[in-house]
Amino acid sequence: MDSLLQGNTNKLLELLSENVVLYSDGGGKVRAAQIPVVGVHKVIQLHLNLLKMYEGQYVYSYLTVNGLPGIRIRLDHGVQFIYSFAFKNNRIETMYTVANPDKLRHIQLP
Repeated sequence: MDSLLQGNTNKLLELLSENVVLYSDGGGKVRAAQIPVVGVHKVIQLHLNLLKMYEGQYVYSYLTVNGLPGIRIRLDHGVQFIYSFAFKNNRIETMYTVANPDKLRHIQLP
């Protein structure tokens, strides 16, 4: 997260697999990518664009999701995204993000 926030794409290239895949689930209720985002450069660019779009409008924290490292991002208007990661060869191979509020009811908003 620090590398992303600092725009350190070189570090992100070290952390992400060249063929990383991002799957997102907005459930038709929250805006999310409708098809998997494939490739390190596309995944990085998507997140840099999102950070720019929502600059100053979110908070994040770390958590464990199904035994995997995760990140919770909450936008000021209450929408939240839960990220989890699967690793291969010490790099992030797959990213999962869920924003579908029906699937996140058990996660309390502060």
